[in-house]
Amino acid sequence: MNPDELLQASSRVALAGFLHDIGKFAERAKLPIKQEEIDINQQLYCPKHKDTQHYTHKHAAYTGMAVDILEKHAPKLVGENVYPFGSWKNRGETDDSLINAAAAHHKPDTFLQWIIATADRVASGFERESFETYNQAEEKNHYQSRQLTLFEGIHQPPKKENTDFKYRYRLKPLSPVSIFPVLAQGYAPVYPVCLESNV
Repeated sequence: MNPDELLQASSRVALAGFLHDIGKFAERAKLPIKQEEIDINQQLYCPKHKDTQHYTHKHAAYTGMAVDILEKHAPKLVGENVYPFGSWKNRGETDDSLINAAAAHHKPDTFLQWIIATADRVASGFERESFETYNQAEEKNHYQSRQLTLFEGIHQPPKKENTDFKYRYRLKPLSPVSIFPVLAQGYAPVYPVCLESNV
């Protein structure tokens, strides 16, 4: 395999990683998707809570549907060479498609799905031993979550427990005023800090 082909392959994996949480946007947008399709995607991509047996991390189901919708408007992503993902010709033989790699980040099964799942957890600051705990946690309300400030986290002394962040960004369009965070108290919903969910 020549360097150009390796670059193309790694770019496809990076694209899957980049799109893995697009379901949060799709879910918020309230796309006109049939409940039957949502149910199927939840079965494919969402883990079940071990006690209640209801699906968690439902945004993963929406990621699968969103990538499917976006693919129709994107440059040709499928064809003869989609390495390292499986091509449309052998769809029945493999689950290693770009859509499955992006959407299965909470329920990884294959090597490529684990690459995206690992990148998701590393970016969220989770250690390898907390993967199962992370998936069993209740998904935070990302409709009301406020983004944490990067600078407050940089200036905090290292602690064993979650740092108590005092500021959040406003849920407003980007402007010269909205780029400044506000005190979280009285503004943001109260629940344990989870960097992944405050996106």
